[in-house]
Amino acid sequence: MRIDDYQIGWYRPRDGLRQVTANGDEVDTYGLEMDDLVIHRVNSMTHPGKSMRVPSSLAGAVLESNMMRLSLSAAVEGKFVSADVGSEIGRMRLTAEAKWAVNQASINQQDVRRSPVPIPPLAEQSSAVLLLSQQLPAARELVAALEAAQAQSTAQRQNLLRAAFAGQLVPQDPADDPAAELLARIRAGRAARAAPGKARKARPRPESP
Repeated sequence: MRIDDYQIGWYRPRDGLRQVTANGDEVDTYGLEMDDLVIHRVNSMTHPGKSMRVPSSLAGAVLESNMMRLSLSAAVEGKFVSADVGSEIGRMRLTAEAKWAVNQASINQQDVRRSPVPIPPLAEQSSAVLLLSQQLPAARELVAALEAAQAQSTAQRQNLLRAAFAGQLVPQDPADDPAAELLARIRAGRAARAAPGKARKARPRPESP
């Protein structure tokens, strides 16, 4: 599994992952288990701290070196921790001490260890996960609808401006000059006003008595 094989809320199916050769020790060391949490260690400026809970379908895959893996305690709900760490506030906690370089940012294990995660009782975690599973799809649909409405509004604005410049918003008088001739007269008038005038001779001032 590479850093581009998942985003928050999305992951590449198992059959889309790159195939590698690994011996038993490497699989034991780098192999993922269900409910593990993986976090990007080094990434571009917009993706430090990107995380994912490992689903059952990806158990057994191995991670690459620029990712970190956390094995969660049975006392916590993996989906709850993943939702918290993957939230905007959770990522801000993870990246509070990030090291910034040219075109990339990095965090380390100490940054992750210092990042607090609120852990309510297990029953509350499960209830929160259930509510999230019910509400997040509706929230995503709302975001998609708003993005589509914004795109449509932008397109309508461009169409309106195009119609205005083409003179299609109000009925046109056929006796009016074509726009090209009107623009030519405006340019000629500006050029005439900008041309230097003839120098005027100074008149001698009368001497005072």
